[in-house]
Amino acid sequence: MFVRLFAAKVGPLHPWPTPRPCLPSTIQVAPHRRGPPCSRSSLRELKARDTTTTSSVALAWEARNGDRSYNVFKSTSNSPFNWVPTGVTTKAKFNVDGLESGEDYWFAVTATGAAGESSLSKPLIARAA
Repeated sequence: MFVRLFAAKVGPLHPWPTPRPCLPSTIQVAPHRRGPPCSRSSLRELKARDTTTTSSVALAWEARNGDRSYNVFKSTSNSPFNWVPTGVTTKAKFNVDGLESGEDYWFAVTATGAAGESSLSKPLIARAA
């Protein structure tokens, strides 16, 4: 059995500005992956912070030198994840509002900088206040 591959320029899979590709023509083979194949590594230490605001989750993570902005994603399921863009911030923290109190949500973040968009952080599960 032979499989023939054709190179094609594939558009972005998310509504954020297209990450700067590392190569003139980038092929995205895994639809669940964010950013070009040679993008930066994912963020470290995504955490949920204490909050007294109902129907929300407060997130924080470690900022890295060169990060310009962060894209925040949420999912209501982990089997499989269904990542929904939730917001963009220039700070290493973000409050996700409008959630169902007492429900569990999964969150992930990507960083955007001169090298492009990172891959998704390790998912974090948090319960809305």
